[in-house]
Amino acid sequence: MLGHAERRRLFGEDDDLIARKVAAAFDAGLVPLLCVGEDTRLGPEDAARHAVRQAAVLARLDTGRPSLVLYEPAWAIGDDHGASPGHAARVLEALHTALGTARTRFLYGGSVTPGTYTALRRAAPWDGVAVGRAAQDPGMLREVTAELLGSGPEGTPPQS
Repeated sequence: MLGHAERRRLFGEDDDLIARKVAAAFDAGLVPLLCVGEDTRLGPEDAARHAVRQAAVLARLDTGRPSLVLYEPAWAIGDDHGASPGHAARVLEALHTALGTARTRFLYGGSVTPGTYTALRRAAPWDGVAVGRAAQDPGMLREVTAELLGSGPEGTPPQS
């Protein structure tokens, strides 16, 4: 996990240092998980521009190797409510457009709670979520299990 908001804030890690870390991860044969996201609540378009700028390190390296991009707005970490599905979808769409390759996967993190998973599943071009403390919530487990087993929350098949 490289470029996490807390490391950016606490240790002053900037995009150049993170790019060097991502390159080192590739050189070591690792699949980097690059964290991107805005510190303060922005509108979806501004948040998308910010996340794409941070994720540009992958385009600069252009290794053709697998990578993961986690959109996790810092303001949502530990909060009871993350980005709205529409907000997250806009940022993930922008990331997908800027970096979308068959080898890049896009995730959302930031207060993923029961209901968030299903709402994002319907709204965003994403490959998964990063679940923090909600991983211990039985409602979260039921929701994800229902989606993965093919019976969505209302008994409908999950989207592919």
